[in-house]
Amino acid sequence: MKLGYSQKETKPNHGRTNQRKVYVNQKDTKAKDLLYFMQVATKGSLIMSGLIYSTKSKLADYHGDMNADIFMKWLEEKLIPNLKEPSLIIMDNASYHGIQVERQPTTSWNKPQIIEWLEKSNITYTKDMFKTQLLNIAKQNQKPTRYKVDECLQRNGHEVLRLPPYHCQFNGIEMIWANAKNFYNAHIGEDGYGDDKVLAMWEKSLQKCTPEVWLGVVKHTEKVIEEWYNREHILDNIPQIIINVNDDESDLDSE
Repeated sequence: MKLGYSQKETKPNHGRTNQRKVYVNQKDTKAKDLLYFMQVATKGSLIMSGLIYSTKSKLADYHGDMNADIFMKWLEEKLIPNLKEPSLIIMDNASYHGIQVERQPTTSWNKPQIIEWLEKSNITYTKDMFKTQLLNIAKQNQKPTRYKVDECLQRNGHEVLRLPPYHCQFNGIEMIWANAKNFYNAHIGEDGYGDDKVLAMWEKSLQKCTPEVWLGVVKHTEKVIEEWYNREHILDNIPQIIINVNDDESDLDSE
C-alpha cells in the first residue's frame, strides 16, 4: 500500500493588508516574498520538504514566480529523497506540474513544426498537404500523454494522482497553507522584518501543522470528497426528462 502525500506551493503574504492590520510596506524593509513547498503524510508523521527562495514579484499570487525547472529541482532534490517507501503524490493541475515529455502538435504550431514532428515520429505525409491536413494526420497518430513529473516519480517507485481541475477543496494541504499563512500574517513583524526573522516566523507558522492537525484535515477532506461523490451519483441517476409539445399547443403558439 502506498503512502499518500499532498503537495502544493504557496507564497506568504507579508507586506499585504488583512482585516487586522496593515503590515510594513515591502519597499521599507529587507523582508522578501518567499515561495515554499511542502508535502505532508497521511499517516500523521509529517515530512516537510522545503524549498525556499525569494521572489521579485510584488503580486500575491505565486504562479508568476514558478516554473517547471524550479519545480523539478525541488522534486528531485527535496521530495524524492524524503520518501522512504512507495508513495502516491497528490497534486493539482498547475502548468508546471504538467510539462509533457514530448509535446504534440496543436493549432498553434506552424507547418514546419508539424512536419518535423511527423518525420520524427515516422508518420507518412505528402509535401503538398495543407496545415489542417497535417494536423489531422497528427491527431490520428496522437501518442499517450506523458508528463515529466510522473515519469520522474515512477522511476523512483512512486505514483501521481492529479486532482480534477478547479477542485482545490479535494487537496487537504490547502487548509494547512491557509492556517500557516493566517498565523504568519497575524504575527509577522513581532520580532522585526529582517530576512532571518521572516524565515523564522514562517517556520514557526508551519510548526502549527502537527500530526493531529493533519489527520483532522485528512478526515475533513475525505468527507468533502465523499459528499461530492454522492451528489454526483445522485445527479447521474436522475431520469431523463422529456417534454412533449402537442399539436394543440403548437396551434396556440402560431395564433
